Amino acid sequence: MLFGQYLIRVGALRPEDLLAALDDQRLRVEQFGHIAVRLGHLDASILLKLLDDQHSSTLKVGELAVAHGYMTQAQVEQVLLEQRGQHRPIRALLVENGALDSFQLRKHLSDYFALEGPPSSARPSGTLPIRSSARPAEDRTRCNLEESK
Repeated sequence: MLFGQYLIRVGALRPEDLLAALDDQRLRVEQFGHIAVRLGHLDASILLKLLDDQHSSTLKVGELAVAHGYMTQAQVEQVLLEQRGQHRPIRALLVENGALDSFQLRKHLSDYFALEGPPSSARPSGTLPIRSSARPAEDRTRCNLEESK
């Protein structure tokens, strides 16, 4: 179970607050093409061509840029790295948006990590691990409030 789902299940969060935070999280991350243009890896006219080409392709903009020779794989990785750096954890956004205060967040994170969870192979990629009784206590510190600053 994801942390947001847990918060709704225990009554600490309304579904609409989670959806608002998820929308906020998505909107705060600059799109790949915008970053590539800002970094000088793509010209705006080339980006528009790639976006047009993307409508008839299953490839992502970065993959198309490499396939057409507009960007190198290293440049795509640089853009993706910058994009990942813009990601805000949902727990931070819930506090920023006023859905939870920092005390409530700490308490619910502690309770969440104390649950028995599925094996890590059953979790979707990028989700927070749920601490099982077989894991060391240090795992509880993986998710700290410093990341949310």
